[in-house]
Amino acid sequence: MKSFSRKLGLVEKFMTLGHEVGGGLIVNIVYIEGSLTPDTIKKALTLVQKRHPILQVYIVEHEDGFYFESEGITEIPVQVIYKEDDSETIKIAEQELHIKFTHEKSPLCRVTILYSESKSNSCEIIITFHHGIIDGVSCMKFIDNLLFYCQKIIDGENIPEVEYLEFLPPAEEMLNFDLLNENKLENYQLQKEEKEAQPQLIIEQTASVNQRFTRMLPRMLSKENTKILIEKCKQENTSVHSAICVAMLFASAQLFSTDDNINFSYAFPVSLRKYCQPKIPNATLGCFISILAFNQLINQDTIFWNLARECKAKTHDALIDGVHINLLKQQGKL
Repeated sequence: MKSFSRKLGLVEKFMTLGHEVGGGLIVNIVYIEGSLTPDTIKKALTLVQKRHPILQVYIVEHEDGFYFESEGITEIPVQVIYKEDDSETIKIAEQELHIKFTHEKSPLCRVTILYSESKSNSCEIIITFHHGIIDGVSCMKFIDNLLFYCQKIIDGENIPEVEYLEFLPPAEEMLNFDLLNENKLENYQLQKEEKEAQPQLIIEQTASVNQRFTRMLPRMLSKENTKILIEKCKQENTSVHSAICVAMLFASAQLFSTDDNINFSYAFPVSLRKYCQPKIPNATLGCFISILAFNQLINQDTIFWNLARECKAKTHDALIDGVHINLLKQQGKL
C-alpha cells in the first residue's frame, strides 16, 4: 500500500474532536444469510482496504493540526464472537459505540463477526468506523464492496488486480462555491432568525464522559409498510425523509407530556458529493457531508402532515440557497 499524508478538512476535524470526547463513531450491523467463514471475510477485507486509501490511514496530531497518515498502517482488525443469545448483537454494537480508536498505526475501522450456535447458516457483521473517514453513502458502499469480494472468493473466481482509488482532498477544497447565491443566503438567514425561536437546552444533571452511554434503538419497516409510507407521502405532497423527521419530533414531544409549546432543534446530514468539482462518485469512501439544522415548535394542535410538508419546503429552500455549502465556506474563514 502507498504511503501518504494530508491535513484533515473541516468536517473530518469536527468528527475527530467529537471522537476525542467519546463520540464520532458510526456502527453498522449487517445480517447475512449463507455460509461465510472468518477467513473469507478477512480476505475480502484485505481487498477492500487495498482499494480505498481512506481505510489505510490513522490520525496524528501535529503542532498545526490533525493529519491523516498511512506509513506503517496495519490490516483492518477482526474479532470473532460466538454468541449464545440473539440479544447480544445489539449489546455488542452498543459497546462498540463507546470504544475509541487508539492513536496507534491502525485503520479507523474495525470488524466484529458474530456467529450463533442455533443458526449455522448465517452470521452478523458489526462494522465500526471513525466518522472522520466515512459518511452514510460510504458505509453502504463499504458493505457492498465487502460482500462483492466475499462472493468472488466463495465462487473461487480469479480476482483481478484491485483498482486503487485516488485519495481525495477535503470536501471544502473541491466544493463549487459558485453555486452560492449570497443575496438568497442573506434573506434566508434573516427569515430564519425572525421565524424561529432558539430552543433552550434542558440539562437535568451533568455526567462525565465515562458515565454516559448511548443506546441503539433499531426499527425496521416491512416491505409492505414501506410501500404504504411512500405512497402516502406522495399523496400528501411531502417526502419520506420529511415524514420520518416529523415522526421523530412527534415521538420526542410525547415524552414531555405537556400542553405547552415545545421548541425542538433537529439536524441531518447532506451529501456534498454532487456539489464538488469534479463530482465525487459514490464508489469513493470518505466523509463528504455538511449539516442542515432547523428549529421547530410542536404542540397539541400541530398536524402531522402539515408539518411534514413544511419540513420538506424548508429543506428544499435551504438546499436551493446553498446553506449546506455556505456552512463550510464560513467555517473555513474562522
